[in-house]
Amino acid sequence: MAQVLYISEVYRKICRSIQLRGAQGVDVEWRGDLARLARCSRSLHEDAIDILWEELPEISCLLKLIPQCVEEGRSREYKLLRPPEGSDWQRFDLYGHRVRRLSHFVTQSAAQVCHQLWQHKRGPLLPKLQKLGWLSNGGADFMSFMSYLSSFLAPSLRHLEIEFPTLTRRTAQKYRLPPFFEDLPAICPNLTKVCLESLPTTTSLSFITRFEYLQILELDLSDWHFNGSPLVIDVPTLRGLGELLQLTRMKGIRLESGTSLHYAPFKPAFPSLTDLEVRSSYIQDADALLRVISSSSFQNFSTWMIHGGPANAYLHCLHTLSFKRDSLVRLEIYFGVEYDESEFTTVGEAIIQALSNLTLPNLELLHFSHRFSRLCSPLLIPTDAAAKMGFAWPRLTYFHAEDSMVTFSSESLSTFVSRYSRPVDIHLFDLVVTDRDVNVATTQPDSRIICLNLHTLRVQFMIHNTNERLLASALDFVFPNLDVASCVLGTSEALLAFLSESQSARKEDRHGLVSDLSRVQLT
Repeated sequence: MAQVLYISEVYRKICRSIQLRGAQGVDVEWRGDLARLARCSRSLHEDAIDILWEELPEISCLLKLIPQCVEEGRSREYKLLRPPEGSDWQRFDLYGHRVRRLSHFVTQSAAQVCHQLWQHKRGPLLPKLQKLGWLSNGGADFMSFMSYLSSFLAPSLRHLEIEFPTLTRRTAQKYRLPPFFEDLPAICPNLTKVCLESLPTTTSLSFITRFEYLQILELDLSDWHFNGSPLVIDVPTLRGLGELLQLTRMKGIRLESGTSLHYAPFKPAFPSLTDLEVRSSYIQDADALLRVISSSSFQNFSTWMIHGGPANAYLHCLHTLSFKRDSLVRLEIYFGVEYDESEFTTVGEAIIQALSNLTLPNLELLHFSHRFSRLCSPLLIPTDAAAKMGFAWPRLTYFHAEDSMVTFSSESLSTFVSRYSRPVDIHLFDLVVTDRDVNVATTQPDSRIICLNLHTLRVQFMIHNTNERLLASALDFVFPNLDVASCVLGTSEALLAFLSESQSARKEDRHGLVSDLSRVQLT
């Protein structure tokens, strides 16, 4: 039994459990607990120190290792007093070699001192660092930003996250930002995740294609532009990304506009891609990209388009998505459909038909928006089309139609939801409740479909001409399991109150509201 206590895996398990309690918020003093273990137990010392230094909470922890060399002044200002010597580096490396993650805001003085230490060390300050993040908060200028990054770049890095400070094209060229990007794949060849935010348009994104082991690429390119030319991923770069065998996720991709992508010759690409988010691009280009994805495990697609476009482009994109039927799990499409007023009904009917024919047997989440102007009422989805949608998406658990040209009536919604054997959350911009819907629910209950699996219904606008008490009772009859606390039914609080009252009356077997429905007059 005593020998078990000397197994190193047991020591590490003990230390990890203390760290986990801290991550879960159970023990806010977990760092202090590990530090005490490291001081009082030789057996636990190494594992406790490894975990304590695995992720630096702030850069000052590193600089305070050599107080003879680095002075901390007021307002956390740092200054290098003298270059570190042999014993200084031994102490620095004793802890620095344990650091795996470094990601936080940094001041200008701290960044400068780190760079000075790096110059004296003639190598990465943290040679086993795996995750490096630099977050711009105005605390350091651009030169300090470059110096700080250079100090910690190493072949050991797997995850690089950068939020760039504000700068102009001239500033970026002055400080040689393009060469920095070009050299990055050679310095950090093992990166698997790259996150770049507010990236300035001073260099091509082609350097990303040289990260052979890249798995995750996250970009935020939408807000940066110079001279009206936003930063985009051009066709050669996209083709290079498509050849990365391990790339599974691309988020925030902004495609080159126009017809260059739509007509570019592409062979099947992106063999491992599972997640794709396209932003601020034309839907024709997103459609072209979808067509070349060869991955059989492509599960999640979202597109957030600031550009409107013709209805046929939107319909063609839905048709392309149908070829991903065996793998697609999440689908989010935000796209402004352009049409003449005279074409509204024709376009709306085409969208209803395309959605009902979009067979995706593994789809769990569907969220779409047409950026509908609301100048006229949305087109109602017929019950037969609603039934087809229910059969087309048998695993759906979340449905959200925002600013949509088409919407459900209470009748077609009940037809849609009744196809599911599991609870479904519904979020709609509009829900139309006609007088006929109310009359059928209250006077002909045997002919009405009752939906037991609708628990959450959120509607921004209820379209009806009915007394709210009568409307609440009718909704309660058709959707008896609605959770009032999680529902939103337009802007009227009274409607939810009446719904809650109707539920209470039904559950307590009191028929005050239910039995008198036929005597309530329509307003």
